[in-house]
Amino acid sequence: MNSHLIIKLMVLVFSYFLLLPDVVAQEEPSKLDIATAEYKLKGIERSAKLANGAPFSLGKDGTIALEKIAALYKAFPDHPKVKELFNRARTVVKASKGDFIEITEEMLSYRTKADENSKTLSRKASEFWSTFKDELTKDEVISPVFPAPSPEDVLLDDIIGKYVFLKDIEYPGIMFIQGGKQYCFSGSVSNGYYYLDCSSRGFVGAFEALKRAQQIASLELPPQWQVVGRISGVRTLVPRIGKGTEGSTAHLGWVVTPEIIYVPDMVAAQYQADTEKSGFYAGEDQLGKTSTPKTKPLAKEITPEELLQEFVKSAQNQHYEHYLECIAPDRQETGLQKNLMRYYYDIFVENVFESYVAIKVARVEEPELIQGEPEGESIEDLFLDDETKEKLKSSSLPKIEELRIWVQRYNEQGRSVGGQAPVTLRRYESLKNGTPNRWYISFGFPF
Repeated sequence: MNSHLIIKLMVLVFSYFLLLPDVVAQEEPSKLDIATAEYKLKGIERSAKLANGAPFSLGKDGTIALEKIAALYKAFPDHPKVKELFNRARTVVKASKGDFIEITEEMLSYRTKADENSKTLSRKASEFWSTFKDELTKDEVISPVFPAPSPEDVLLDDIIGKYVFLKDIEYPGIMFIQGGKQYCFSGSVSNGYYYLDCSSRGFVGAFEALKRAQQIASLELPPQWQVVGRISGVRTLVPRIGKGTEGSTAHLGWVVTPEIIYVPDMVAAQYQADTEKSGFYAGEDQLGKTSTPKTKPLAKEITPEELLQEFVKSAQNQHYEHYLECIAPDRQETGLQKNLMRYYYDIFVENVFESYVAIKVARVEEPELIQGEPEGESIEDLFLDDETKEKLKSSSLPKIEELRIWVQRYNEQGRSVGGQAPVTLRRYESLKNGTPNRWYISFGFPF
């Protein structure tokens, strides 16, 4: 064997041993690659857990984790650990997109009805506005509105009681408080000022009617409205935006008692002193009677899942009494609690018209006895005599069971909205005034 052949053979043998680790590496993924991919994957798994059912972004680290797992899976598709990482990554990617359900026309029917109501409101508002303006004479209205008549240059009797039509009123955006009353202002130093008395019954009656119309038709009101009111006096106030008065100066202006709030082509509301609600919106005589469907009293055997569905329907159908029927009686006893019930209801109605159309119970926790004695025997009974048992039974408080349910919400496209919301229900053994012994919603609303 010549020297050249020996040298070639030695080079081949040496090259084999140099390339051997690469050959092995191609047959088995390195522990470092596996550990790195799993570390990154755990980060996005944690994000999925924190999202609690809501869609979330994988982020830069999540993308890196998927790229590493994809490379491993492409090279070693049959490796057990790689297959495990790939399946876990698939689960977390799916979770990042949120959950989905099928949305039916029935689920959307309440929103369709709201759209129909909005068309009726628009038509009625235009008719009301046209009629109201046509019935006024020139002597009853201040025209032009600006520049405003100077209180120092006119007779008050010539101005008091006249109507003024003010545009671009933003409540509460340009509201200020002075002398314990709320005002919105319109005007400027050069053109004079009008001060709308937003604490008056006239404004409150019209504003509450406006809010009723907003709910019944799911209206997205613009920030600025037209307000019509009567001149009721003259005051020197400090018109401003916000609480601070630094840099502001006092100006004499006309006090206006509002009577009508008008949003062109959308809704009109008017104060009416001789009615229980102190006001109405144009079309309320028609929509107020037909928009709230009749409901049956909740059954004593109603399940927690059924109760939550009824609760959502009460907001969708804007049935306030049915909403209260779903809530635990001890949450609506005091005056403060009753006011909060209405406040929560308004938020709830807004949520079901703007954020989601359906719910699904994601999971139900085991009921827990938080008051009273459990039924049946326990291990403690073995160590108690009959007399003690009888005393405990006679002195025990009524039973209260508590249950937590996690609710997932879905939008019009059937995609989950936000994370799973916890709602706490309670069932009472006995309640005042013979209230049925069934499940009630106690905490976690509105959702």
